[in-house]
Amino acid sequence: MATIELKTTNGELVDLMNGLFSSQDIKGKDFALTVSNNISTLQGHLAHIEEAGKPTEEFIKFASEIRAAQEAQDTDSVKEMENANATLIAERKNQLDKVQDMLKKDADPITLEIVKKDSLPNDVTARQVSNLQKIII
Repeated sequence: MATIELKTTNGELVDLMNGLFSSQDIKGKDFALTVSNNISTLQGHLAHIEEAGKPTEEFIKFASEIRAAQEAQDTDSVKEMENANATLIAERKNQLDKVQDMLKKDADPITLEIVKKDSLPNDVTARQVSNLQKIII
């Protein structure tokens, strides 16, 4: 398979990976293999960002409790929980800000398999093509 080396930002690689995910159900053996291989490559390349964005167990528990109070429309409990956990909320916001900074930075060069225009499956949509533009030649 032919490849291409991409020099881009981490955020653009995440966008490309999302485009690949949105194209997973398109039929075509060669296309499917290329999509699958590129997803695997990108997941490994971006694992450090995914790890950096994972919420703590404490925050997951807090978010679940907040969600339950919101669904019950218990605004007083929501405010109390937010006030009692202001530090936890601030830490999560700081964590997400750092992830956003990581996404803006240049990624290490990555080699991905290309998709030739003439080998695109017939049922590919313009949106899917647009999402995969970086690897279509």
